[in-house]
Amino acid sequence: MLGDNPVKVHLFHPFREDLLRELTFSPGLRKQARDILTKVKSKVKNQPPEITFVGVHIRRTDYINYIKKYNTTIPGKDYYVRAMDYYRKKYSHPVFIMASDDPQYCKKTFKPFKDVTVIQGNRELDMATLASCNHSIISVGSFSFWCGYLSGGEVVYPKKTYSMKYLLNPDYVEKNHLDFFTPIDD
Repeated sequence: MLGDNPVKVHLFHPFREDLLRELTFSPGLRKQARDILTKVKSKVKNQPPEITFVGVHIRRTDYINYIKKYNTTIPGKDYYVRAMDYYRKKYSHPVFIMASDDPQYCKKTFKPFKDVTVIQGNRELDMATLASCNHSIISVGSFSFWCGYLSGGEVVYPKKTYSMKYLLNPDYVEKNHLDFFTPIDD
């Protein structure tokens, strides 16, 4: 029994290489995810030699109220902008692939950013696409965690404090040796 926190990192992280090899998406989903990334890449102006795909997951709808039990809020726009700027400084041609349970919010909020593409698939396709990216920017929640963890690259997460023990805080990340997770202030 895992309890109400379905991400018990200490139970599976020692086997990360095996997990990344074994926890794969169906061939059909992998193809759809590759097709999405290929289509986005084809629209990038002045085709750079190498594009770094950064998957961005934004959890909103039900989590706006749910996260209150931890005496905090969901990450705001400023967190995502800081996280994207972090990758813009680190890589010469990052392209942000954004998925959310509130795609209209994302389209409206991130419209000015020409390097952001909002995708609208089902949950499975969204996860497969985000996990196919080189790196990740995640929100709170287990769906977001798994999108980042499965991508295999660096994962930026919101540095927040919580009134109760919760998955994504710097102490938990350090304790579980998630050295590829980087906190960014919310």
